[in-house]
Amino acid sequence: MFSLFCNIRTGRKGQLASLMTVFLIVFIIFAFLSVNLGRMALHRTRSSNAADAAVLAAGSSASRLLNYMAAFNDLMALNFSGLTFMLVPAFTALIVDIVRLFENSYDPCHMSGGPDAVDDIIASFSAITDDETNYATFADGLLVVTEHVVIIGMDVATIAFLVQGARKIGDVLSARIVSTDPDDPGMNMLLPESTRDTARQYAFINAGIDEPREDYDDWVLGTNAEDVDGDGDEDWDDYIRQESDFSAFMRTLSNTNDADSDFSADNLVSFDWDDQRAGEIVNTQVDVYTTPTQSLDLTVETYEDVATESGLRSLIGDAITQSDSSWSMSQLFNLGLQMSPLSYLLLELIIVLIEIITALLLILAAVAVIIGVVYTIKYAISYGSDVASLQTALKAYTYAGAAGGWYAGMAALDTNEMDPGDLPALVLGDEDNDLTNQVEIHRTTTPEDGPDSIDYGFWTMQYPQIRSGSEVLVSGSGGGLLFPPITDYGAVIQQAW
Repeated sequence: MFSLFCNIRTGRKGQLASLMTVFLIVFIIFAFLSVNLGRMALHRTRSSNAADAAVLAAGSSASRLLNYMAAFNDLMALNFSGLTFMLVPAFTALIVDIVRLFENSYDPCHMSGGPDAVDDIIASFSAITDDETNYATFADGLLVVTEHVVIIGMDVATIAFLVQGARKIGDVLSARIVSTDPDDPGMNMLLPESTRDTARQYAFINAGIDEPREDYDDWVLGTNAEDVDGDGDEDWDDYIRQESDFSAFMRTLSNTNDADSDFSADNLVSFDWDDQRAGEIVNTQVDVYTTPTQSLDLTVETYEDVATESGLRSLIGDAITQSDSSWSMSQLFNLGLQMSPLSYLLLELIIVLIEIITALLLILAAVAVIIGVVYTIKYAISYGSDVASLQTALKAYTYAGAAGGWYAGMAALDTNEMDPGDLPALVLGDEDNDLTNQVEIHRTTTPEDGPDSIDYGFWTMQYPQIRSGSEVLVSGSGGGLLFPPITDYGAVIQQAW
């Protein structure tokens, strides 16, 4: 073989060198092309990954809020059903005490005259004379009636505090979902802002931003930094600790949030930086557009809604059955739930009953005080040894104090808060609620002094705009309803481009 090549030599030298030169030029061209195309492919991959990561993070943020809202809904339904369950024995006790008062057959303190207290009052009121027996009968009967009314008042007060306690809990739970107060917004109001901020943070972090740090020597000259001890550490530490433009941008990114949640230029946030490319300074800009998950269309269902609509009662009952409550507790809650129509009617009557009992106790308190004073002066002083007379007087003062205490308690109660109609029971959403989130990233690289290209000598390298986007759906078996409170919302990418 070597002999063959030797025999066919033409004797001219340098042919291989010229051939290699051509190949080298082609190789360099392909090398430049590969490097730059690879760089663009890397940018495109980073932008695509950034869009996917951003939209998934935004969807996860929305999912967390929706799961929290569903959990609060669970607590709200238990609060409502627990209230209706506790009202059943409370109403039962109230009805029994009212019946016992008018049948005159119950004397809890075994007071004389108790079994016929009302009759004794009516019979002896017109026959009060100096005769001690008639006067004492009237006084004892009045005290027994006062005692019964105080007991009824305590029943009503118990119901009133049950309703007010449930109202405070229901209002707090409901506000955590639907409040539109700018100082204390509910989770539904935070959905757009939270998802948008989260998407932007993840988009820029994953976009491959490699903003170069300022050269140390240039930084020293620019800041007139001095190394006092000559070891080169002091100014170097300051140089390392300095905040880059990107770090400052990320730190204040959430402050650039726009209230508009449409997919438009209003939701465009950009970051750009200068970098060295092929001996020239180029500028790379990353633009992020976001369409956050919208606030849900929600309706607060109240005690009145549940009491008048069997479908809502069934919805709450099914949710309670699926909850972690024991079987016996679920049955008790459902018992109260089915009693809610009657409870709602009785609660409306309780407001009127409070006013009537309050006025009646005021009258009885005044009469008891008068009886106590007169009885004490007329009998206790005249007959100091009459212990029964003193006891009757003390009883009058005691029940007058009880009546006064009841009045003070009712005066402290705001009967407007007793109105059960608007007591929150649960929050329902619309099936058509939009639970999608969209992120789009645009990335452009241009020469600092040119429009869209860099001259490499062999050709002009174009840097087209890179566009990537992704859309996520926040899904869950609850849909946009939030009830029944099944906390399984999650983010699933629908499409990417």
